[in-house]
Amino acid sequence: MARYKKEKGEIEALAQKLEAEAKKFNDLSDQALHPHHRLAQGTTFIQIAISLAAITVLTRRRWLYWGSVTAAGAGVAFWILAWMRRAESRT
Repeated sequence: MARYKKEKGEIEALAQKLEAEAKKFNDLSDQALHPHHRLAQGTTFIQIAISLAAITVLTRRRWLYWGSVTAAGAGVAFWILAWMRRAESRT
């Protein structure tokens, strides 16, 4: 019985150590993934801008042109934010 209690204590200590290490790496993973979300949002806005530009060519509507320019600007802004966050997290 004493041997099992001793082994149980050692196993619990090892499990807690591994749990803390897993949490640390999980947090690092979340930080590394954050720029990906911004890049995905930026890509979505760029795709919207391309779609609006194609519709603009077909319909010759000026307001669609400005919508396309705005979406492209938002896409570029998200890309810049993602790269700034990536550079910030590397330091």
